Amino acid sequence: DFWGYYNGKANSHLYPTVYVYPNEPLTERFRLLPIPDYPGAKYTLAGADRTPDFASMQVGSLQTITYPWGGSTTLNYEPHEYFDERTNQSIIGGGLRIKSTIYFDGVNAQNKIVKNFEYKESSGISSGRLVDKPIYVLRTREYRDPEGTTVKTYTTLTQAPAQEMWERLLVRTERDISPSTDGGVSYKQVKVQRPGAGSAEFEFTIPAKYG
Repeated sequence: DFWGYYNGKANSHLYPTVYVYPNEPLTERFRLLPIPDYPGAKYTLAGADRTPDFASMQVGSLQTITYPWGGSTTLNYEPHEYFDERTNQSIIGGGLRIKSTIYFDGVNAQNKIVKNFEYKESSGISSGRLVDKPIYVLRTREYRDPEGTTVKTYTTLTQAPAQEMWERLLVRTERDISPSTDGGVSYKQVKVQRPGAGSAEFEFTIPAKYG
């Protein structure tokens, strides 16, 4: 997917589909996910399906830890989720987060300790934010045909149909070129709840810029 996790898609290459919104601010102009019901100009540069897939993310994930004395910890997951301010939606991110844990002392199954984790703000939206958005696009000033000698300048392409202009003046990459060393999701609030035993809420200051 956009963050490098397995998503089970049968892609023949890895440069992703990009949605171009010329009238949006630069931070939203080149998006990896579309803006629903967008009323203005929009251009789609078709590419690989790099969207996250929860079932595929779980392949190879740690499910249970069994201790020498017979106790165990069971881990249940859900996908990371972040709030996209532009679309006012919570969106699946790359990788997994803990949904719940079950602790068993190895003796009494009735005494299992269950902890549930919730990653929401008081308003109900996801408290997840992106440190940096994945970037798979580079803007250029000239197009050169990689299999021929055709060269089209910026001036020439700005006079061409808009779809062709964006296809020629944007270079898509197969690897995320965002400046962040950790492009994942950070959380502002996390609630840990034990059924019948109350809950604890944690608030964090995070470096995330988006949402």
